[in-house]
Amino acid sequence: MHSSMSPCTCARNRLFQATENAFSTISAARRPPVSIRGEGHSK
Repeated sequence: MHSSMSPCTCARNRLFQATENAFSTISAARRPPVSIRGEGHSK
């Protein structure tokens, strides 16, 4: 991402990343440990 982006987008991107991080953590805790290595993930 370019630094010329507005702070609004920056904050939104941070929030989105934090949400995705928490989401992946939750799904990792609910799924078997194997999926943590990203075997069933394409992201």
